Amino acid sequence: MFFKKLLLIIAMCAAVRGSSALGLDDSLKSAMTGLADSARAMSIVNMELGIKSGDKQADSPVEKLLKSAGLNADDQEDISDSLSQSGDTMTFTLPADSAAAASYSGSDLEQAGSDRASTGAFNIESWREYVGEEDINNKTGYAISPDELMGSGIDIRLDSDGPQVLIIHTHGSEAFRPEGDDIYVPSDPSRTEDRRYNVVRLGDVLCKKLTAGGIQAVHDTVLYDYPSYTGSYSRAYSAIQSWLSSCPSIKIIIDIHRDAIDNPDGTCYGSTVTVDGKPSAQVMLVVGTDYSGLDHPQWRENLKLATLFQASMNCSCPGLSRPMTLTQYRYNQHSTTGSLIVEIGYSGNSLQEALQAAEHFGDTMADVLVQLVDAGASAD
Repeated sequence: MFFKKLLLIIAMCAAVRGSSALGLDDSLKSAMTGLADSARAMSIVNMELGIKSGDKQADSPVEKLLKSAGLNADDQEDISDSLSQSGDTMTFTLPADSAAAASYSGSDLEQAGSDRASTGAFNIESWREYVGEEDINNKTGYAISPDELMGSGIDIRLDSDGPQVLIIHTHGSEAFRPEGDDIYVPSDPSRTEDRRYNVVRLGDVLCKKLTAGGIQAVHDTVLYDYPSYTGSYSRAYSAIQSWLSSCPSIKIIIDIHRDAIDNPDGTCYGSTVTVDGKPSAQVMLVVGTDYSGLDHPQWRENLKLATLFQASMNCSCPGLSRPMTLTQYRYNQHSTTGSLIVEIGYSGNSLQEALQAAEHFGDTMADVLVQLVDAGASAD
């Protein structure tokens, strides 16, 4: 069991360039005050992750954020006594015996204080201890069982020679809440072409972490969402094919994004979890399928890899991961059987929180990949 602490960061992101302010409007304050008493607010099963508009239910951004943390209706009483607000930060704490904290019932995790409990380096053969059906937000019509999925093992094998991982950014300009020294000139709200402050910076961190962990990675720093957001995936796909042609040893493709939940008035939201005593943004894996009708016959292999990454995060950094999303769209993931989107943080998170998350994800990702290098390893 573990003791998970999430900080719901509320930040006011101005819709015009060059300005920002922190604050909560009256409607948000009211929503937060009534959160513990609202059945609808805590009806957070089968949540929509990262949706911008057109929700099936009129959930408030606060509700969406709680859902993105993987909470469910059983957690309502667990957080009601600990829900508190300090300035522009909403904090709630889950006791070790709460429904959400008990989701990894086989892991025997122990928690000290508000930091994570780590069981050490993750072994892929123990994935069942850290992943269950509650870790998959299935937005398709496919029936998914982790046990059935992983029963045949994972087919990905990494060559020991040449680059093994490509890090790319379809929406490279996605940025975070300006704070401290991390102030940038926005090219659009919550976006900047300055690679020091957008998700490309996270790719730098991930690349270094993988290299330090014994994995050979290359980082494509091109902003494929400029000069036009339209066509980003087509341009990124062309680049991916070029990389695969020149470096056939690449088997893993990680497309790093930043998520967003916001209000029409420009209010942005973010969540953090305490890892090693420091606030870290959360990580969500997005796995594409062929459910939309586009060709992607081996998407289950991608989901197997995501399952191992999810298990590794749950093992070493409980609370770092949000439930992974299985979507009906393929998002260029038909390029290899090791292609994933990785959403790190929200637009309401600070760059420093996102960098912390990138470091932790890099460590847990490397723990998985080193076991797939010329090893004939199996996860069954």
